[in-house]
Amino acid sequence: MNFGRSLKTFLSDPSLGLLPLLRAWWRARACGQRLHVIIMAGGLGDIVAADPAIRAIIRPDEYVVVLVRPGYLSAFTFNPHVREAIRVDAYAQAILLRTMCPWPRWSNLHVDAHRCNVLNIPISNRNKAGITAQNYYEHGTLADVYALTTCGHILGEPPKIYPDPAFLSQAYLAEMFANAGAPLLIIHTQATEPVRSWPAEHLRVAMDLILARTSMNILEMGLTPSLSAHGRVNSPGDKLTLPQQMAVMQAGALFLGVDSGFAHIANALHLPSVLMLGAYKGFQDYLPWTLHPGDILLRSETALKDISSAGVVEAISRLLSGVTRPAKNSGAQDIFQPPL
Repeated sequence: MNFGRSLKTFLSDPSLGLLPLLRAWWRARACGQRLHVIIMAGGLGDIVAADPAIRAIIRPDEYVVVLVRPGYLSAFTFNPHVREAIRVDAYAQAILLRTMCPWPRWSNLHVDAHRCNVLNIPISNRNKAGITAQNYYEHGTLADVYALTTCGHILGEPPKIYPDPAFLSQAYLAEMFANAGAPLLIIHTQATEPVRSWPAEHLRVAMDLILARTSMNILEMGLTPSLSAHGRVNSPGDKLTLPQQMAVMQAGALFLGVDSGFAHIANALHLPSVLMLGAYKGFQDYLPWTLHPGDILLRSETALKDISSAGVVEAISRLLSGVTRPAKNSGAQDIFQPPL
């Protein structure tokens, strides 16, 4: 996107935030409520992880609007706490809107020095906890970080997601797979940042072994699948809305993924998961989620690509057989170093 052109047309193009925001303000007044605008211009994982903080800061007399990037508007369609989601193409655009329209109540959920997704500049948003883009993973899970920056304390409330209640997941899976009754392995290993993605060739080796050793169907989430659709392998691509994809994931038996939005959805669903992490932005011993009993975390102290296909297959096999080991410092969670 040409951000200069976007700014030039910002005042006149209704799709760029200002007019929808003014209309939301008018609707709030008509309802006798105060407009509360929440800035959440991050990715899907941020949206899921920020859910407890969003619920905590909403007041009963407010008309709540979230400013969100285009690909994630539908994530709020069935959220009962949010009245509208308004498109912003860039984090800086949301800050500009706040400057132009100061009369609503504003909440910016981002950490200090979070970079604009278009301009790539850090934007100041100081918080009492001193959490910045350089140290945020030193403060706990991503949900903890949003709670600390927004509420000043950890909430202890797990994120919720809001699937499409009318979507017929089983009927959809019956169209995708010949044997829709087989256990469903949901995967997502291609994050928006290459450093957080697992190599496609590793995934193909691992999934060939899973197909040979189990009867599982494989559904790969995301817009850039690594696997070719055939037989027991498929992908919804862009054919389903986010709430519909959430509904399909509810039917999953296991999840395999990296630090991405779909891993946060699986975590919110308590879907038994094999999760992969590598060194990221100087963080080594970080954990984006609160793991659930039975989850397995594969951590590489170096790059994510150094986690082997054999380690992933072993972890999935352990989940299928119900064999887990308690982690040293995380209750019933299972964290182990895979063979590299």
